[in-house]
Amino acid sequence: MTRSRHQVGWTIVLLAVTIALGLASRLYRDVLPFVIAEYAGDTLWATAVFFMLRLVRPAASGLVLAAVTLAIAFSVEFSQLAHPPWLD
Repeated sequence: MTRSRHQVGWTIVLLAVTIALGLASRLYRDVLPFVIAEYAGDTLWATAVFFMLRLVRPAASGLVLAAVTLAIAFSVEFSQLAHPPWLD
């Protein structure tokens, strides 16, 4: 039980750091190198999803969580390709 609480605690800390980095990547976009400024937000968003899934399913393997995170990220990106006028 102690190990599980320890892992949950670290996951929460890592999630908070990921969110802070994501916000910083937008706040300091002008001073960051192009590649980081352009892709850090998406990468950190997917990382935050991974940590949230880790909180929901702490016993799941990292590989399974990574696969689910990848599927969610692809679904979000593909959903952005469809942009019917009624959405506006």
